Amino acid sequence: MTVASAFETLGLVSTASLREVQTAYRRLAFEYHPDRNPGDARSLLRFKQTTRAFGVLAAKFRADKGRADEGLEPGECAACGMYTLLRAGLDGNRYCQECHTLARRHRSLPAPAAVIVSCGFAIVALLVSVVSLALFLGGADVRYGVVSLAASVLALLSLTVTCLTVVQVARTHDMRRRR
Repeated sequence: MTVASAFETLGLVSTASLREVQTAYRRLAFEYHPDRNPGDARSLLRFKQTTRAFGVLAAKFRADKGRADEGLEPGECAACGMYTLLRAGLDGNRYCQECHTLARRHRSLPAPAAVIVSCGFAIVALLVSVVSLALFLGGADVRYGVVSLAASVLALLSLTVTCLTVVQVARTHDMRRRR
């Protein structure tokens, strides 16, 4: 739930104070409380939404106190949308502590072993291809041309494996983040 939708759920404007948020929450929680409306599914849903909205706004007001001296600013995380204290990411966006740490962990080495091996193999295959091609064009045996072609094909296959592995790792990371 975003901060804007939390204010909307409580029926407040976005400039409301903490005291106004607390008052609106207490009024709505009392009105929709399950003990006051037994068996009413709509009231239960509204009560849960109200409670969640209050939690988001309470976190907002806590974060708004901020810790600017540590480089933290309040706002909504670019990755998960949670309102909390944020840090600047390498890409210029601002992230919560959890997303910032997760992004840092996935942007740096060690990368998955398959990616490292595949990239290394591709580099070696391309070097072999270039040297063989240079020898072939320099008037050497035709076998150097065949070796150059074969090494180029192996390098392309290796880079394809690298790309597919990176895509799979990204999908797995996105699925973990959504849970």
